[in-house]
Amino acid sequence: MHHHHHHLVPRGSVQTVGQWLESIGLPQYENHLMANGFDNVQAMGSNVMEDQDLLEIGILNSGHRQRILQAIQLLPKMRPIGHDGAHPTSVAEWLDSIELGDYTKAFLINGYTSMDLLKKIAEVELINVLKINLIGHRKRILASLGDR
Repeated sequence: MHHHHHHLVPRGSVQTVGQWLESIGLPQYENHLMANGFDNVQAMGSNVMEDQDLLEIGILNSGHRQRILQAIQLLPKMRPIGHDGAHPTSVAEWLDSIELGDYTKAFLINGYTSMDLLKKIAEVELINVLKINLIGHRKRILASLGDR
């Protein structure tokens, strides 16, 4: 008996940004997205990405931007914290849950030591205080914090 192992991508499994772009026929933009923090398909399905952002990261073809924005609408929405009644108890736990644990130190050093303190954070603080330079990461943080 020979067992053939098929390496099939399980349904509902995590797509990479590259695979996702491939599926919409725009693989040439993988670097644009990855290098700017749009590096996690799980975190892109929200209203975080706008035409302006795509332009800013160098996707100049407006037809291609439209195609990307339309495809994003079909991704499962990233849910803001607390949507299921579960609230992260710490800033570290929250950042880990959105796969941005690397920023924990910056938040804590700058005095954002509890989730309560994040309720009013604005994008300008993410840029100037926390030095989060990747637009995709800032957008992910703001989407996660939801309509505060």
